[in-house]
Amino acid sequence: SCGVGASIAPCLPSRRRCSSSPPGVDGVGGGGVDAPVRVRYAPSPTGELHLGGLRTALFNFLLARRTGGAFVLRIEDTDRTREVPHAADRLLQALQWCGVEPDEGPHTPDAPFAPYTQSQRLDAYRAAAARLVASGAAYPCFCSAERLDAVRAAAAAAGPRARG
Repeated sequence: SCGVGASIAPCLPSRRRCSSSPPGVDGVGGGGVDAPVRVRYAPSPTGELHLGGLRTALFNFLLARRTGGAFVLRIEDTDRTREVPHAADRLLQALQWCGVEPDEGPHTPDAPFAPYTQSQRLDAYRAAAARLVASGAAYPCFCSAERLDAVRAAAAAAGPRARG
């Protein structure tokens, strides 16, 4: 353990078993409170790290450290129209400056689940989609953008409905 969690948030409880889990749930991650958890922070590189994003990253980082798990940084760079050049690098630098060191992310290209930048995973996503279509679990949609907008507007106007 790096000890950062204890120095930043000494009020966090030490690792212990939780005896009040709901039926069928054995604490965090299904393995009890002592089980290591794998958590991620997935910002879009659309600007500088803000306090809300830092808070989310810090909570996940501390949970991973507390349980002996892994904190993963994944960059959601699929919205190219809003992407700011070098923002992903600056996000990582800001996290590191705050003591939030990801175990895996774009800075670990040889890690088991790399790449951690979404635009570099498009081939894997296409292959997964093809497998779903081939198995009958999904189908391609050839509707125009206008048709999809109309369907969404009609669903929003109808509002929620109860099943039954």
